[in-house]
Amino acid sequence: KNESSPSTMAALPVVAETRTTTAGGRTRYCWPAVGTTTPTLRGKGTYVGPSRRRGDLALYAGRDFAGGDVTLATSAVAWVFFGPKDRAFLEARCAFCGATKAETLCDKCENAYFCESCRDGRPHVCEARASPSLRLAAMAARTCDEAYLRRNASRKTLDPFAVAAVRRLLSAAADGDDDDSSESLAEASLRKLQRYGHALTDDELRVIGIGLFPAEATAANHSCSPNVWPRFAFRSGAAPTMEYVATVATIRKGDELCHEYVDQALPAKERRESLLKDYGFLCACSERCFACVHFPSDESRTHAFLTARDAAEDAIQGRDMHAASKALSAMSEGLEAAYHGDYHPLKALHYLRLAKVQFSLNEKALPLLDNLKVALARLPKTHGPDSPLIKIADHLREETIRLAWSSEYSERHPHLNHEPEWYNTFDFQRKKNRGKKTTSSKKKKGGDPPEIVETPWAGPRREESATD
Repeated sequence: KNESSPSTMAALPVVAETRTTTAGGRTRYCWPAVGTTTPTLRGKGTYVGPSRRRGDLALYAGRDFAGGDVTLATSAVAWVFFGPKDRAFLEARCAFCGATKAETLCDKCENAYFCESCRDGRPHVCEARASPSLRLAAMAARTCDEAYLRRNASRKTLDPFAVAAVRRLLSAAADGDDDDSSESLAEASLRKLQRYGHALTDDELRVIGIGLFPAEATAANHSCSPNVWPRFAFRSGAAPTMEYVATVATIRKGDELCHEYVDQALPAKERRESLLKDYGFLCACSERCFACVHFPSDESRTHAFLTARDAAEDAIQGRDMHAASKALSAMSEGLEAAYHGDYHPLKALHYLRLAKVQFSLNEKALPLLDNLKVALARLPKTHGPDSPLIKIADHLREETIRLAWSSEYSERHPHLNHEPEWYNTFDFQRKKNRGKKTTSSKKKKGGDPPEIVETPWAGPRREESATD
C-alpha cells in the first residue's frame, strides 16, 4: 500500500502521480488515492481525479482559466521527429529539440538532423529503415520506466513483426545483447504507443513527429465539445513541451479538461466509428453526437463545410488560387459551428490562410484586412504571443495597407511616376492620425496625400463626403 503523500512533478503545475521506492531499489509509479489531492495542491493548476462520466480517471482544473491560458505544461518522455527518409517528412528539424535550424546530418543513418546545441551526445534511434512509430517504441523502451510503459496500456493484439523489429532496435543499441527482457520491453512500449502515442504538430498544425507524454497528460479525456487544445513548443536543446491551452472563454475551477481525439468537424457517425476503432469506446455526448438525430440540419451543415474544405485543399494543391479563395470563403460560414470554442487554433489558421490567398490574388483590401483582423485577434491566444504566424499576419497587413495607398495615389496622380515625399513618412503619419476623424475631402496641392481616417485593423482609409 502506498502511504506517501502526493508530490508535484518538477517544474509542472500538476499533481498526477506519487513515487515510492521498493526494497529492490526500483521506483514504483501509482495514481494518487481518491481524496488525497489537497485543495492547496489543486490551486496550483490541474489535478487528476475519478471521471464523472466514466469509471476512469480525468484531468480537472484546479483554478479558473481564461481563453488562451495554459492549463498544463509537460515535457515528452520519448519522441521522434520525422527524418528525410520518412514519407511524412516536411522540413529539416533537430531530432532532439525540434529546432528548425538543424544542419548537421547523422553520418550513420542519414535520417536525423541536429542543431548546434544538440549535435553532441543526444540519443536517437540510428536506423533509417524503421518507421517512426517503431523508432519511438524503441526509444521509449530505452528511456522510460517499465511501470510507466505497462500502466493503462492497450490490450490489442500486437503485430509479431513489429515486436521483432523493436527488439532488434533494442539489441542494436545494446551492442548485440538480446534477452527475454528486451522482448518484454518491446511489447510494453508498443502497447503504450497504441493507446497514448500523440502526434507532434507545428504552428500550422502539420504533423512533424510523434511522442509519449507523462501520465497527467494522458488523463485528459475526449470530448466532441472540448475546452482545451494540445499545443507544442520546441526550444533549442530541450525536450518538446505539450501545453493544454484553453479554447473557451472561461474554464471554472473543478471543470474537467477535455480535448478532441478525432476531428470534431467530422459527422457524428464517422467520429464514433473512429473512436471505437482507435480508442475502444463510443462517445455518447448530448452536445454533438446525438444532436444530429434531433437536428438533421446540423448534420447537413457539417457536410457542406467538409465539402468546402475538401475543395479548398484540392484547389491549393492544384495551385488554383481563385477556386481556393472561393472555397475558403464558403468554409467561413460553417467554421464557427464546426469547431467548439472561440480560441480553437484551426479558426485562427483559417482566417490567416484565407488572407494569404486573397493577398496572392491582389483582391480588395478591406475584406483581406477584415480576415487579418480576426487572425491577429486570435493567434496570440491560440498559438502564443511569440508565434511566427503573428509576424506573418502583421507583415501581410502592413503590405496590404502600403499597396492600397500606392494604388490610390497612382489613380489620383497618374502624371507622377515616382514616390512622393510624404510616402517615406507613412508610418509617422499613420501614428499621428490614429483615432482622429476628418470630414474634409479636399485634395492637397503637389505631392501631399489625401486626408485619411484609420479604423482599428483596417488601415488608413479616405473619408468620403456626400459630394464625392
